[in-house]
Amino acid sequence: LTTDTDETYIEFDFSGSVISITPVSATDDTTVTVVYSAEDAFGENLTLSFNVRVVNGPSVESPLDDIELTISGDSVYVSFSGVFASSIADLGLNYSITNTAQTISEVTEFSSDQQYFVVDDLLVGNSTLLLTVSDSLNATATDTINVVVNDAPSVNDIPNQLFTVGQTVGVPFNQVLST
Repeated sequence: LTTDTDETYIEFDFSGSVISITPVSATDDTTVTVVYSAEDAFGENLTLSFNVRVVNGPSVESPLDDIELTISGDSVYVSFSGVFASSIADLGLNYSITNTAQTISEVTEFSSDQQYFVVDDLLVGNSTLLLTVSDSLNATATDTINVVVNDAPSVNDIPNQLFTVGQTVGVPFNQVLST
């Protein structure tokens, strides 16, 4: 069994009656014609061909910034439109999000179609969101977003003060505001 196919885009492995084909590179969307020949025990040659479409999977084009929240603060709306790139429009893209620490932050809304999610704080700490795109060939790309939830600043009461006319009293604000 022999082949005269250009191996720039695909590599072959012949094992018994199986041809294993491995894509090695693509320029967006490449179709390679595989031509192979076999000679039987009687010296007869048979030549067949078939096409192999080699495509690049999706990739992270513009990663999202990390998210910083304050406990008991507002939720954050995040658009992920433009984060991923795929040169093959007909392969259909699906989006998903995974939260590695659901006790720290929570994804309260997620829209694959409109390409956004909303994240809210739960506890002080760090979590990681894994935003993943996959195409119909199961090729994937993942953007990692770190989420930091900070404690809200608190204000301590200032004790009532008694002043005598002409007296200057300093109030230590570093004891009033804490983070």
